[in-house]
Amino acid sequence: MAGKIQTHIRTMVYDDIEAVSAIENISFPYPWTQRSFKHELENDYSINFVVLHDGVIAGYLCAQEILDEAHILKLALLPQFRRNGIGTALFETLLLTLRQHHFSGKIFLEARHSNTPAVDFYKKHGFEVLYARKDYYIKPDEDAIVMMLEIRNQAMI
Repeated sequence: MAGKIQTHIRTMVYDDIEAVSAIENISFPYPWTQRSFKHELENDYSINFVVLHDGVIAGYLCAQEILDEAHILKLALLPQFRRNGIGTALFETLLLTLRQHHFSGKIFLEARHSNTPAVDFYKKHGFEVLYARKDYYIKPDEDAIVMMLEIRNQAMI
């Protein structure tokens, strides 16, 4: 790890969609459209953050919270900002937000089977592998690894 980078995390807004979409396009083989991000900004259950470095969007996180379940939909960073603690900072911001909502329940996510860095990242943060979801992803066709972290409000950071 190269060390921590100074960043600022804030709620995603419509003006961020173009930069977020550019990160999405280089991070995923079958990326969301700009319309998908707009939909998340309009969804009452969504929690969306961007992380800025020197005023430039370096990454983002999209999640949803419904009752006692949360789902991490997307977490991506520009390649030059990976492995510097920024993904962890985004994840911890999500945990803090959930705690402020008095969330107690389970956080779920899916990651491509081949995305070892993502699976390792989530394992490092306490997620456990539940099962593989056959042929969940397309372009290329691939299984998803379904992961879960159980959160009890009093045990959060």
